[in-house]
Amino acid sequence: MNMHDLVGKSQGFILKIDFANPTSAQALVFDPDDVSVIPILCVVTDMEIDNDEQGIIITGINTT
Repeated sequence: MNMHDLVGKSQGFILKIDFANPTSAQALVFDPDDVSVIPILCVVTDMEIDNDEQGIIITGINTT
């Protein structure tokens, strides 16, 4: 994200870490989306990946 031009594009990602084997982390990267005129900081505090690893369920979100 360009912090000097918040009305632009951003790329998000989720990092999946298996604590039994932390060196095998995987990253899921999302394509850039339009950023709102008023920037919003979002922190996901809890999420689950479904059994077939095709969906992500976000169960805890804090925004400011």
